[in-house]
Amino acid sequence: MSTLKKWFVRPIAALNVIVVLMMVITGYSGYVNPADHPLWAVSGLAFPLFMVLNAVFLLVWLLLHRRYLLIPLLGFLVCLPSVRAYIPVNFHQDIPEGTIKVVSFNVHLFEGWKHRYKQMNPTAKYLKECDADIVCLQEAGLNEVKSGKLDENMAEVYPYHARISYHGNALALYSKWPILHTERIPYPSSGNLSTASRVLVEGDTVLVVNNHLETNGLSYHDRDDVGNILIGKGKVRDTTLLGKMQRASRLRAVQADSVAGYIHRSGAKSVIVCGDFNDHPLSYAHRTISRGFTDCYVAAGCGPGYSYDRNRMYVRIDHIFCSKDWRCYHCVVDRKVQLSDHYPVICTLKKRTKR
Repeated sequence: MSTLKKWFVRPIAALNVIVVLMMVITGYSGYVNPADHPLWAVSGLAFPLFMVLNAVFLLVWLLLHRRYLLIPLLGFLVCLPSVRAYIPVNFHQDIPEGTIKVVSFNVHLFEGWKHRYKQMNPTAKYLKECDADIVCLQEAGLNEVKSGKLDENMAEVYPYHARISYHGNALALYSKWPILHTERIPYPSSGNLSTASRVLVEGDTVLVVNNHLETNGLSYHDRDDVGNILIGKGKVRDTTLLGKMQRASRLRAVQADSVAGYIHRSGAKSVIVCGDFNDHPLSYAHRTISRGFTDCYVAAGCGPGYSYDRNRMYVRIDHIFCSKDWRCYHCVVDRKVQLSDHYPVICTLKKRTKR
């Protein structure tokens, strides 16, 4: 047995230790500002790969040498918050009366409606059927809205709406509740933007922040590369790929700081934040904006909840957060909807009882 340990068991244990270290590095990469260490910040995308490898080691030690189980178990224990952020497990909760439903959806210039202009916009049809109270849309292009009479169709369910365009991009808010004011949150970007709206919900003013943070600027070829890497079936063929991702990560960091700063300065007691962050649940952008808030999917969702899966890039980059005065009872990524390159995120919230 000593010879077996020397030539077989111990090298495997050493590899497991390396995997655990990479889990920790990638799992807590969101605490690193991309402006200081861009490569480390981008490494969080690889966390699921090391998480799966550690699970494989767990099975190996169960079959081979149970004393070494401590290595993968310690890895999962140290990275438990990161594991839960990526793959939360929550049991079904009964939804009480008095809740509101919030939808966040990057509609990709209403991709599901192109070449079908004579028909009712299917995105509008879907959103009306959702019967949500607040709908936040990203990439809601103004030309498509005008041509498809989206506002007219949506008005049957959502009497209030606000839209802000910036360099060809547009964010839209549809609400059953009065929208008191909407403005753009200023930060540097060539086309991405965030907006803040004050919505009067049952007599309380709620700050609703809608985001479309900086895109990675990856071509479809680049995305294929990233997708292959994330599933362990490829390598970087384009040396500019990481450069593009690092540049976008740095820009998102500045934007996330601006959004978080705006929310803090607003003094709002009740806040709902949503949108396409173009970044994963362990990212600096996610951590910065969600600080002090509840990530609704982590609190009430189940499974990985990929909101984007094209080019084998299986990631949850669309998020909804809420302030502590709200409780989230249900959150889901509706993957049955094939209307965009993203899937809508839907959550059900209720105001907590004041004590």
